[in-house]
Amino acid sequence: MNIKPLIEIVTPAPPGSLHGNRMTALRWQAFLKDLGYVADVTESWSGGSVGLLIALHAYRSHQSILQFKKQYPDKPVVLVLTGTDLYRDMAIHDEVLQSMDLADALVVLQSSALDSIPAGFRHKAQVIYQSVEIGPHAENTGSGFQVVVIGHLGDEKDPFCVARSLSFIPKNSQIHVLHLGKAMNVQMERAAMEYDDKLERYRWMGEQSHEEAMRILSQSHLMVIPVVWRVALMLSLRQ
Repeated sequence: MNIKPLIEIVTPAPPGSLHGNRMTALRWQAFLKDLGYVADVTESWSGGSVGLLIALHAYRSHQSILQFKKQYPDKPVVLVLTGTDLYRDMAIHDEVLQSMDLADALVVLQSSALDSIPAGFRHKAQVIYQSVEIGPHAENTGSGFQVVVIGHLGDEKDPFCVARSLSFIPKNSQIHVLHLGKAMNVQMERAAMEYDDKLERYRWMGEQSHEEAMRILSQSHLMVIPVVWRVALMLSLRQ
């Protein structure tokens, strides 16, 4: 009888959170279940004798990785590197590099992230591209060209780049923006409310459920991911 090893997925995002790390951990848990594995999602290593530890976030999961490797040096650790690991924390926290060193494999979610990994660790790295099942398209019954921004409002991103860009588009443009995401501090909340108040084309909707976010996404013409290190889109559209 082939008994598959137990797996523990560690993410610093707490249960019930809609943070990206928690959503990724839950998606991976479901994928592993479909493959016949039992995988638990925890905020830190439980101390249990699992066959594999998957850790999201090199900095914030560092103690889990360190303690697991001390207790079970021959058992594998897969480290999923987050955007904040690569584009903020690696430069200021030694724990990021220490976690990379301890891990048996590194995972990034887009290929250009490989360039940010120190050369000595790149042989461990693998890109796993994000994907989604495409369901029926929900028709947008409103007028205009709907742009959606999905992501919590934090300092490691540039959440208002799209809002700032709206002043550069023609007055007859049909673009309007829906911004979904929780403000991670008072300053972000204040800024979001100010943009919502003064910009006719911009609406901040705050934190939404996963289901609601997917519904709005399916009705939108375009999604923008505003990351401070690589803004993928500039709104020069002429709609």
